[in-house]
Amino acid sequence: MRGHDPRDFALFAYGGAGPLHAALIAEELGMSRVIVPPMPGNFSAFGLLVADVRRDFVRTQVARTAALDPSRIRATLTELREEAERALAAAGFAPGRMRFEARLDMRYAGQSFELSVPVRFEIEDLEEIERGFRAVYEARYSHATEDPSEIVTYRVAGFGLVEKPTLQPVEAAGRSLASALKGERLVGFGGRAVGTPVYERDRLPPEERIAGPAIIEEAGSTTVVPPGFGARLDRIGCLLIERISGP
Repeated sequence: MRGHDPRDFALFAYGGAGPLHAALIAEELGMSRVIVPPMPGNFSAFGLLVADVRRDFVRTQVARTAALDPSRIRATLTELREEAERALAAAGFAPGRMRFEARLDMRYAGQSFELSVPVRFEIEDLEEIERGFRAVYEARYSHATEDPSEIVTYRVAGFGLVEKPTLQPVEAAGRSLASALKGERLVGFGGRAVGTPVYERDRLPPEERIAGPAIIEEAGSTTVVPPGFGARLDRIGCLLIERISGP
């Protein structure tokens, strides 16, 4: 919808079933790389533990941008920021562990939908706001005009910054493709059954490529590496699936 080409990106696969389908979805989209994080079945729980705490504060005040005084806009954003600060302090965050973002929901006068425009808390003039709106509008719709705009909603997001763990490198000792190989089973690819090796992810050595087809099993999830793809474990335990040949 935003005009991005999926071929410019890697597909991130998590959950119990995501890694099962990811490579085939990537192939359909023309993508060449899939990333499966460690413990993909627990990825959402991991995210819950390490994600920053967020509190959003919103105030609706519809007015033409040109009719507003910048000091009024600054005052409204400051009031919302103070509310966010109090909420984060109540949640146990020190001032040095807080971050804030301000946005204005804006539209051209007469429209019935808005775009979110990032702004500074120290807004100096209305032209700064209007330039920001036109830039966001043009990025979304490939054009913008000098027509009058209006502000609909003021938004401030406050973030309580949580300490992030450092992912440790995978120890290569005791790992090998031979020890990771659990056996072989028939798997259907392209309408035919193919003898496919099955590996245990926790025993895979880092940076050694497995050519597809292959099945990689672990507690909570299963990764499928189709023919034409290869897989390797990177140094922090992410499983990288990459195209090695055409369809």
